[in-house]
Amino acid sequence: MPLLLSCALVGGILIGTNLSGTTADVVGDSLASEKTGKINELLRYIEARYVEEVDDTELIDRAINSILQELDPHSGYIPADELEKENESLQGAFEGIGVEFMVIRDTIVVLNPIEGGPSASAGLEAGDKIIRIEEEVVAGINIDSDAVIKRLKGHEGTAVRLGILRQGESSLREYTIQRGQIPLKSVEAAYEIRPGITYLKINRFSQHTFQEFMEAMANLYADDQRKDLILDLRNNHGGYLQQATRLLSQFFAEAGVMLVYTEGRQVDKIEYKSQGRKYFNIGDVVVLIDEYTASAGEIVAGALQDQDRGVVVGRRSFGKGLVQEQYDLKDGSAVRLTVSRYYLPSGRSIQKTFADRDAYRNDLRLRRESGELFSKEAMVPLDSTPYYTRKNRVVYAHSGILPDVFVGMKDTEMAFSNRELAGILPGYLYSGQGFEPDLKAKYPDAGSFMRNFRVGADQLEAFFAFAAEEMPDFSTEGLKNNAAEAGMAIKNYLATALFSEAELIRELNESDDFILKALDVLNTDEPLSHLQDFQD
Repeated sequence: MPLLLSCALVGGILIGTNLSGTTADVVGDSLASEKTGKINELLRYIEARYVEEVDDTELIDRAINSILQELDPHSGYIPADELEKENESLQGAFEGIGVEFMVIRDTIVVLNPIEGGPSASAGLEAGDKIIRIEEEVVAGINIDSDAVIKRLKGHEGTAVRLGILRQGESSLREYTIQRGQIPLKSVEAAYEIRPGITYLKINRFSQHTFQEFMEAMANLYADDQRKDLILDLRNNHGGYLQQATRLLSQFFAEAGVMLVYTEGRQVDKIEYKSQGRKYFNIGDVVVLIDEYTASAGEIVAGALQDQDRGVVVGRRSFGKGLVQEQYDLKDGSAVRLTVSRYYLPSGRSIQKTFADRDAYRNDLRLRRESGELFSKEAMVPLDSTPYYTRKNRVVYAHSGILPDVFVGMKDTEMAFSNRELAGILPGYLYSGQGFEPDLKAKYPDAGSFMRNFRVGADQLEAFFAFAAEEMPDFSTEGLKNNAAEAGMAIKNYLATALFSEAELIRELNESDDFILKALDVLNTDEPLSHLQDFQD
């Protein structure tokens, strides 16, 4: 499920409005017939004469995909059976029992009962193994994640019976869990990190992000007290444009401040401006971004930068400046088609070039290899055309948002950039080798765990052996040479299983280089006028 949600987020770097219609609304019948006649003729010929039976639906789906792939990297086709899953993260909720899981060595393992969901209320815990669903034994049958989802998801109010094996126990625990609405919160954490400085982290711009933001800010900014803000948009893949612009409007007291505009070949220019209804006394602002900040996340960071309303801290963002609209097809599938570009207040577009598709797909690897993630000197704009902020500072286009203050990746992080390896951690921890069920009793809060828990040498050796067995083509030498960092990776993953996201974020922030740099910026009067002082 975490992998599926990640895919949904990546697929959801969608910043346009969801639009739908019928074919006749967009393409005239005569033109549609003329243009598609050749395709229909070919399909009829294949069906009549091909040497083997063919699946027409699969052929058509693959043909649509091929056409869209010729356009740009973000136009795409979503089959009917995947559309609901694709939309869930942006809708901000789904119906089910509320667990993140992974199939590990042919067993369904609970990675995390979602806070506020039915499974958490029923008492399921990280590391629990789902052995039986209703009367069906689901362990040892080569079940895949899609099949698990079909069995666990269902309409609100319906129930499902589970047989659960907990670590260290020999008999199944029986649970009957009533399905419900599972919230997918986009505001992960919001608290006062220092006196007069608040922190707020947004992981996506979903249907309810603005509402969540307003509720969090109301708790932080009571009595119109002025406080500075650290807005954390790292790893924010985007979402709905309207949610981003409504949130942006809260940073400007005056109406009519340009936030972003969109324009396309067949789409008129649409300007999004501040509304002049500011409810909170937000002082200086620092926006945190990294190489995974994309789309609507880049709009927020870029607009605050262009209007000189905030200091952007971190690394160059993803570089996604294309707007998709969703067009629902008659069979329940959908197309997300790029219809326009968005432009920041300075007039710049930050969409990176996609002429070389291989380079586009491998962009993050190329950034690592070039040294850009480690050194601000290597962070060269791909387009040197200057644009100017409200206070006449120079910014650049067509390469993502370049931060005002750079925060480099540690050299040791290179060893853990491989996503396949990241997928090994849950398997190691929940296969019985690395997870201790009484850890929560030993460490009642994230602070005590992060301060006192240590990964021992024996556990590290077991992890290296597990990684070598599961990924024989992957060299574990890099891991062994960075044993301390490997131990920290194990520790951090365990912490995510034991404690709430908000609690863990608060603890990790205290030693986070981005946060420390942000606090350094905010502890200076008029941060924008002292930017050079923060460049190491």
